[in-house]
Amino acid sequence: MQENPYAPPETVTIEGDPASFWIEEGKLHLRDGGSLPEICLQTGAVDVEMVRMNVPFSWMPPWVCWLIIPLMMVAWFMSLPLVTLAVLVVWIFLLFRAQRVCRMGISVQEEPVKKASMFKTGQIVAAVLIVAGVTILDLSFELRGLIIFTALLLGSALLKRLIRGIRIEAIEEGVALLSEVNPEALRRLQEWQDHHS
Repeated sequence: MQENPYAPPETVTIEGDPASFWIEEGKLHLRDGGSLPEICLQTGAVDVEMVRMNVPFSWMPPWVCWLIIPLMMVAWFMSLPLVTLAVLVVWIFLLFRAQRVCRMGISVQEEPVKKASMFKTGQIVAAVLIVAGVTILDLSFELRGLIIFTALLLGSALLKRLIRGIRIEAIEEGVALLSEVNPEALRRLQEWQDHHS
């Protein structure tokens, strides 16, 4: 039988994997490569228009980011270009070595996705303004770098405190630990898991 090209697309229900996650003490644990059901982690909503994403949750120990400050201070005091270059190479190496990623298929309502995109855009604009403002100052490269990194790190930490949202607390052995997940989403996830286990 010939297919009707004007027929509406079939509804596809994306099922998650009950073994992909567990909930403990109000926090969501996600296994790398898993898949959650169509429950919005931001709002707890179901049966609404969702955006399906394969999200790479990334995390690194906070000390790795803050390590740049004492390293740049050492480079500034020594005022040697080779020391500055070595400091940057070592720090970038540590960033790549310490970063941990956990990929998870999730569904999110369109509105939180739009807000998150706007927030990311604001972060980029603020970072560009900070870098541009410090660059025009008559300071050494190391001191300018120290001011820029400190401002960016402090600004990022402040924004995370002010803006409520899902937080990645840690990623250990392929398991991401998420806090600040919507309580209704946690309840629905637990019910779904109990039903499908």
